[in-house]
Amino acid sequence: MNVWWDEPLEPSIREQWNNIADNLQKAVHGSISRRYFTVDDDDCNTQAQEIHGFADASLKAYGAVIYIQQANEVSFVIAKICVAPLSKLTLHKLELMAALVATRLTKFVTESLNSFYPHTPVHLWSDSQIVLHWIGSQKKQKLQFVSHRIQEIIQTLMSIHSVELPSNWRQSSRFIDKGNGQ
Repeated sequence: MNVWWDEPLEPSIREQWNNIADNLQKAVHGSISRRYFTVDDDDCNTQAQEIHGFADASLKAYGAVIYIQQANEVSFVIAKICVAPLSKLTLHKLELMAALVATRLTKFVTESLNSFYPHTPVHLWSDSQIVLHWIGSQKKQKLQFVSHRIQEIIQTLMSIHSVELPSNWRQSSRFIDKGNGQ
């Protein structure tokens, strides 16, 4: 079809376009229900929920994902990924940045869902033993980069709802051997 911008459209094409425009208008006013679980809202408050956050990093990117669990159902809530900075950071520092992202997302989720799921237990997971040691260590870190991020992680988790630290952070198993790509 070769039509200039100021030429009138053929009636059949104009009718197709009008149908598309009408459908778009209807879609704008529609809503999609975002339920985390298949049970009714009344039953939702009687069953225990848990929030699980996972943090991971590579030399190219770092990020986190948050899920909410109730009984045998698990629902994706939110995720965030960041490209690693051009200034080369060690993998341990990138894992720490991923833990910080997971902590910030956890705070956002717990505050957002507090009216539906108050006092929900939080479990955070990292496969980095060094980051878990940094978070659980009682002594101040020598590296300013590490110290500031650990301090923010602890303060953020404490603000959620009197969380006992470092018991929120746990070692996650590696399901994939990154060495041979399986």
